[in-house]
Amino acid sequence: MTNFVFKDADDIDLRYRFPETVAGYEQWLLLIALIVDATERLGPEGQAFDTEVLDALSNFIAEIDGRYRTRNTKKVPKTCRVFVSHQKANHKEAEAVAWHAHQAGFEYWLDTHDRGLKIANTAPLTATAKAVMIAAIIEMGLLNCSHLCAIRTAKTAVSAWVPYEYGRSKARGIHSRQVATWFETGVGFGPADYLRLGSCLYSTGDVQTWLKTQAGKGCRMPTRQRPWNGSPPSDLPN
Repeated sequence: MTNFVFKDADDIDLRYRFPETVAGYEQWLLLIALIVDATERLGPEGQAFDTEVLDALSNFIAEIDGRYRTRNTKKVPKTCRVFVSHQKANHKEAEAVAWHAHQAGFEYWLDTHDRGLKIANTAPLTATAKAVMIAAIIEMGLLNCSHLCAIRTAKTAVSAWVPYEYGRSKARGIHSRQVATWFETGVGFGPADYLRLGSCLYSTGDVQTWLKTQAGKGCRMPTRQRPWNGSPPSDLPN
């Protein structure tokens, strides 16, 4: 599913956010069913509802881990797709990395280009249910991406999602060189020493070189790409 853009309509039904061919499809449908069931039985609020919804997310992640992460599991060859991890304020830099991935022949996943995620953010859900839906969509993105590139700027320190996404991608057994971080000029590791476990990119050229060397590494380059929607973004500042 190219770039995880499944439907362009604004009224997308989140049950059908993903086609049957993606990893985690059955687990996704089960999660939605459990949330709907909890809503009908308990009402969409209260401690009992929150507990059931959080348990549903835990089961979803456990099922995904058990099926797709164990050493004895036969890995499904992934399309070469880059998950771009970033703090909200760094959306321009993230889009630039997604653009370079697209130019290098990769597919990509970027939250600001995901209508399903936008709908989950604006859906009439409780705070807990909304957090569960967002976490599950991100998990599906990570599961179906072969690579990850995180954006590291002075603003990244306030993000809870970037270290989560980076850590989850590493936990899935992605080889260290398939995980990278682009650093804004003047920004170091700080407390995020774990970023040393992957490739460290300090310029646009580094990003392009990393993508070139990673093309086809443990994944299949797509034969057809979805056209880039709109004009090319502004490039990275360094």
